[in-house]
Amino acid sequence: MGNRKFLPLALLGACTLCALLAVACQDAAPAPQQQAATVEQTPTLDGGNLPIATVEQAYAAAINLPAPGECRITSGALPPGVTLAADGRIEGTPQLTGDWRFEVTVQFSAAVVKAEYVLPVAGALGDIELEHELRALTNAKRLIALISTDKPELDPARVELGRALFFDKILSGHRDVACATCHHPAHGFTDGLSLSVGVGANGVVGPGRRHGAGVLIPRNSPAIFYSGMMASMFWDVRVRLPLDRQGNLPPVGTPVETPEGPMRLAPDEAQALFPLVDIIEMRGEGHELDGLSDSEYRLALVDRLKALPEYVAMFEAAFGTDGMTVENMGRAIAAYERTHTYVNSPWDRYLLGERAALTDTQKRGAALFFGRANCDNCHNGPLLSDFSLRNVMVPQIGPGRGTGQPKGEDYGVEDVIGRSNFRFTFRTPPLRQVALTAPYMHNGAFNTLREVVLHYRDKEASLLAFDKSKLGQAWDLYGPADNAREVARRRSFPFTLVPGDLTDEEVDQIVAFLETLTDPAAVNPRHEIPPEVPSGLPVDR
Repeated sequence: MGNRKFLPLALLGACTLCALLAVACQDAAPAPQQQAATVEQTPTLDGGNLPIATVEQAYAAAINLPAPGECRITSGALPPGVTLAADGRIEGTPQLTGDWRFEVTVQFSAAVVKAEYVLPVAGALGDIELEHELRALTNAKRLIALISTDKPELDPARVELGRALFFDKILSGHRDVACATCHHPAHGFTDGLSLSVGVGANGVVGPGRRHGAGVLIPRNSPAIFYSGMMASMFWDVRVRLPLDRQGNLPPVGTPVETPEGPMRLAPDEAQALFPLVDIIEMRGEGHELDGLSDSEYRLALVDRLKALPEYVAMFEAAFGTDGMTVENMGRAIAAYERTHTYVNSPWDRYLLGERAALTDTQKRGAALFFGRANCDNCHNGPLLSDFSLRNVMVPQIGPGRGTGQPKGEDYGVEDVIGRSNFRFTFRTPPLRQVALTAPYMHNGAFNTLREVVLHYRDKEASLLAFDKSKLGQAWDLYGPADNAREVARRRSFPFTLVPGDLTDEEVDQIVAFLETLTDPAAVNPRHEIPPEVPSGLPVDR
């Protein structure tokens, strides 16, 4: 009994010994195997707004890459003068104000990641006297901007159907071209060619497109911008609303004039139906629909669509039961095209009172355009065109559509209305987004806006000295036709009012103004391209 008082101490010692032994055993035990490899995390990009740039001032920023990768822009654009390097560096001197939205795709070692960014470009206050002079001129000319209410209200179901039809090659005879082939988002909704190339080509979209036999569509591909605001379509106005002697539009609902007679459609809705039946544009030959009349052929295209349940559902959503008609096909395509009505160019913002929206050089160009250069004799109104018919002495190249020489001559509007006093005349084109739609004129005779302005300045010298070798399609182009003297003799009077003494600096200033007609949202909108179309056919990208 006397030793019991030492029992707690003995037990404590035993517990301590056990604990020490346990630790020793744990240290001696083999360690569990570590995980062989760590799962690699997919890199992410922040996106959002970049630091603000100032027009005509050097700029530098960067896309913050979490790992080494290769960057490229896959939709949208940086402002002119600014570039994106593969490592994410953004550098340059921006030339246009506005919010420039773009999508960056980065190829990392094991992943592809996308993000959207905005580069805001602010203006800079310039010469106050120049500002006062231009404001006085715009007020005297009563120039007005396009605003948000100019954008049409559209049925989303019709727009989505029209988008599918616009990019789907099922509407061509051989299923090898779509509307988008010649009106592609990456090329200002044109194709970057002097003269378009339709069916039977090499499959390339854009300047590299070529037909093996050199077959060319006789006209340059017009952009689809603002199509819902136009009373006439095509370079030769073969689809048009009848205007009165003062050029006023007829009452709403007046049938549009077409090569097939009156149609109760809007001009852009009717226009969409004509490339479908053109042999070298979309119809082609040597397929199951050969031998049909144009009206029968369009009905056969609708039958193609009826065989696809997705199109049946889309037409029903857009037009209701029994809505799969030729006319509704045209209406849907036009609805999609009308989504490309842009109202936020630097010029619009300037007219709305934003003094710094234009640089001094651009303001001087505007003052020339609406002043001494007399450009607005033809290029006036909200779209910078009066849509009148003019002969501006364009060199005659390409196969032509006319009844003149079989190679290289195009009589233009004369072939549509049958009056010789309209020989060599074409519709005055609108100028909005014009910096995106090179080459220029009805046959793409000029590669740049500067060449166009120089042609207007130099006139006969430009016509007589024309050299087609500078054009990308020179190997396939006929001519120029041996008719320059007759073209010059028939020139339209307003064309002669452009002065021949514009200096090179003034020419550059006019070009700088024309570039301000570009809305940043209209540049390279590749996001418009659907990932697939109901037919399952490949989509031009």
